[in-house]
Amino acid sequence: MSVYLGLDVGTSGTKVLAIEESGRILSSATVEYPCYAPRPLWSEQDPVDWWNAVVRGVREARERGGFRGADVKGIGLSGQMHGSVFLDGANNVIRPGAGVRGDRNVGRRSRRAYRHGGEPRDDGLYGAEDSLVAQ
Repeated sequence: MSVYLGLDVGTSGTKVLAIEESGRILSSATVEYPCYAPRPLWSEQDPVDWWNAVVRGVREARERGGFRGADVKGIGLSGQMHGSVFLDGANNVIRPGAGVRGDRNVGRRSRRAYRHGGEPRDDGLYGAEDSLVAQ
């Protein structure tokens, strides 16, 4: 059997989809994880939670779909775009990742926009707080 996995590591959880070569869906799994707000307008997640969710989601999809790891012929991966993961020299996570949900850079974006003649705005990507911080 040839199985292909789709993994979406998102801001609220990881979704796994297993399909056969014909496109028939074998199984799926979703594993959620928390988002932390240690300060107002901050959003952080533990990258270890992302990895654990991938492992658990793939395992659940495999068990539900009745296939073996050796059956997997390809993996497609998507994930949140504007997160950051900080690693030490041995590639260990050293602090929570700053996520796209947070607005800790709002003031910096607003100052940059004014310096370059632009106006802070809610573009749907960074949040509406730009207009408040700029005032």
